[in-house]
Amino acid sequence: MIASSGERRAADGTSAGHREREILEREEDEPRGLFLRGDVLVERCARDSSDLRELPQIEDCAAVPVPDARRGEEVKIFVQLKPGFSRADLPPEAILTHARKGLAAFKVPRFYAYVESFPRTVSNKIEKRNLVAGVSDLRADAWDAEATVPPD
Repeated sequence: MIASSGERRAADGTSAGHREREILEREEDEPRGLFLRGDVLVERCARDSSDLRELPQIEDCAAVPVPDARRGEEVKIFVQLKPGFSRADLPPEAILTHARKGLAAFKVPRFYAYVESFPRTVSNKIEKRNLVAGVSDLRADAWDAEATVPPD
């Protein structure tokens, strides 16, 4: 159903943005598979990570939401390089360029950080909760694409 203002509404009259915020509030206690970036609900999916893993220097990567005053949330990507590679071999600018080629603009990470390894679950999945535990500002020690490169 379309409201007169052009906003999409469900049959019960709630707006899409209202439903998206409810989903995010239910998952408030842990890093989630959803980001609210501006008015767009971004779902992290395996394909997005696999796009970045196409780079031969990347062993693994994980995306987490970062609070942002203007957009609600931004995307931060943690990158683990393969043995023998350093940040000099794959600077964040190169990852950004690759991301812009393969991802929708609203899914391109803004913040980039490198890790030696990821905390893992017993099933070898990245444990994002432990990755961000105790970090008060997820922007700290991260390369900011908007501070360095003008947005497209």
